[in-house]
Amino acid sequence: MSIMKIISIINENQGVVAVLSLVASFIAIYITIKISNATKYISNNLLDAKKLKDYMTCERFEIVLHKDNETKTAYSLEELQYYITQGYIAEKQSHMNYQMYGECLVQFIDLLKIAKCGNYTPTNHSFNKIIANLPIKQFDTLDFVDKASRRTKIKTFIKRNKLEFTEHKGEIQIILDKSQCGVRGCPSLTLSKLYRANFSGKRREEIILLLHQTSGGTLEIFSLLGICFKRKHWFSLRKQWMIFDIDSIDCDYNINPFE
Repeated sequence: MSIMKIISIINENQGVVAVLSLVASFIAIYITIKISNATKYISNNLLDAKKLKDYMTCERFEIVLHKDNETKTAYSLEELQYYITQGYIAEKQSHMNYQMYGECLVQFIDLLKIAKCGNYTPTNHSFNKIIANLPIKQFDTLDFVDKASRRTKIKTFIKRNKLEFTEHKGEIQIILDKSQCGVRGCPSLTLSKLYRANFSGKRREEIILLLHQTSGGTLEIFSLLGICFKRKHWFSLRKQWMIFDIDSIDCDYNINPFE
């Protein structure tokens, strides 16, 4: 079929195309709200450590996972964690997005179990100002940022490129390219503070944050990051905020919820 024929068919069915676009928009909004509600449920109830198991077992989503010819459905973080350790994975993009998000929450809850909240001196630095002074390269895994800008501080990168961003208490969202906005939104970075404590046991202030990146299409990437307040070198006189590897913190991920 020629390109002109395809264009002709689309022009003749503008109403159908508009309806399909509207339906796709509603689906995107629904998924965004579901993810937002799950984040609020976790982050607004973190202070009571006795409820951590409740976060793992409460039903918050429905993720279909596959392994060979077998299908399982996870309805809670605990079930998702177990099936993943057994080799099950999501195949549909929407379920892959949810799986990635769920894995971040599982890791975060495990880190929270070992957090030591009282053995460091807290700073009065706001989350937004800390993030603004970190290099943009630390947060770009979708390669939106050109190599020449990767060492630039986030606040400078935003100003230089005249990017659209929103700044709230504990969250920063950066729209990376308005010209690439689609049905599911624009390419963007959203950095949300989850918790502030000492997770590594190194008697330093640390912040765990969730990085949500979108491509403007169906691809979404969720990752858990840690920033800490420490000296850049052992001989440094001044401390500063920097990224640290949270995967180096030993946690137990092998839980069987059906035993």
